[in-house]
Amino acid sequence: MDVPDFAVDWASFPSDDELISLSQVMDIPTQQLVDMPCVTRDNKGRFCSPVKQADLENIQKCSVPIKTRNNNKWALNLWKYWVDNRNSKPETYFEKGKLIPTDINTLNDEELQFWLQRFIVEIRRKDGTNYPPNTFVQIVSGLQRYIKNDCNRNNVHILRDDDEKFSTFRKILDSEMKRLTSLGFGTKVKSCEPVLPEEEKVMWDKGVFSMNTAEGLSNVICFYNGKAFAFRGMEQHKCVEAEQFEILTDQKNKRKFIRFTPRIQKNSQGGLKRKNVTITPIEHYEQPDNERCLVKMYDYYLSLIPRKGFLYKKTLTTTVTDESQHPRFSAANITFNKLSQMFKKFYQQAGLSIEGRTISNHNFVQ
Repeated sequence: MDVPDFAVDWASFPSDDELISLSQVMDIPTQQLVDMPCVTRDNKGRFCSPVKQADLENIQKCSVPIKTRNNNKWALNLWKYWVDNRNSKPETYFEKGKLIPTDINTLNDEELQFWLQRFIVEIRRKDGTNYPPNTFVQIVSGLQRYIKNDCNRNNVHILRDDDEKFSTFRKILDSEMKRLTSLGFGTKVKSCEPVLPEEEKVMWDKGVFSMNTAEGLSNVICFYNGKAFAFRGMEQHKCVEAEQFEILTDQKNKRKFIRFTPRIQKNSQGGLKRKNVTITPIEHYEQPDNERCLVKMYDYYLSLIPRKGFLYKKTLTTTVTDESQHPRFSAANITFNKLSQMFKKFYQQAGLSIEGRTISNHNFVQ
C-alpha cells in the first residue's frame, strides 16, 4: 500500500534560530501533519534553500547604493552629536519644556520643523568651520531618507515646495545657504587634476610601471583601467573581476583585441526603474609596434592570475632576470585600503611632487 507524503506545518514551532529536539518532533499532533505534493526528481536541485528574514532584510538594504547609505548614516550621526551638545545647554529645556530626543523620528512634524531650524544654523565641522552650502542639502536629504524610508513616514517631505508643514524651515535653509555663499563657502570646486603625459612617462622610466616586476605590472593594470577603460571611482576598482576582460581575435583582419564588459555603472544600475540596461563593451586593438600595447600588457597579466574572481591580486616579490622567470602573484586579493592609495603611491615612487594637488583614483591622463 502506498503511504502518502506528509510535511509538518512549522508555524507554531520555534524559529530558524532555535534548535528542535527529537522529542519535540515525536510529540507533533497528527492534526499538524498536512498533505504535501511529492517533490519530483527534476525539481530537487532547481530551487534555493528557504530564505530567512535576515537575508531578505540584507537584500532590501542593498537596493540602496552604498554611498547613499553612508550619507544617511553620516547625517544621523551628525544629528545625534548635535543633540548631545544641545541637550547640555540650559536653553534647550526652556525652549520646549523637554530635551531633544536622539531619535529624530520620534519628533512630530511641528517639533521636527522647530528643531531642524536650529540644527541647520548651529552645526559645524569638527574643526569648527562652516559646512559648504550644498552640504546642508545632503545632510537634510539623509535625515529625510531615514524618516521616510526607514521609519515609513511617507507624508514627510522636508525639502518639497508643496509641503507647507516645513515651509519655515526651507526659508531658514535658503537664507543660511545664501549667507554662506556670500562669504565664499563652497565657491571653490575641489577636483582631481589629470595625470600629465610627461608624468606617465616618468612613471615608466622610474619602474613604477613595469612588465618585469609583479608590483610594476599590477600598477600598470590599475592605471590603465582608468585611462583606457574609464574607471572613474573606487567602486569600479573594488568590484572588477578578471572574467570581464577577454583577449579575442578579429576574424576579419586577424588582429587581437581586448574587450572589457562593464557591469553595474553609476548611470546604469538596473532595477525596476531602469529595466532596459544597455552595457557597451570597451575594445582596444593590438598595436604590434608599441611596446606598451594594451593587449600585450593585459594578456600577460591575465595569464598570471586566475581567470575568475577579483582582478587585483597581491604581489610576490620577484624580479625577471631571464625569459624563464615571470612576475608572480598571490591567490589573495589586494586590500581595498591599499587599492585606494594606489595613485598617490605612483607619484611617491616616481619622485613626483603632489604638494597642493588633489590626487586620487579619479586622476587620469589629460
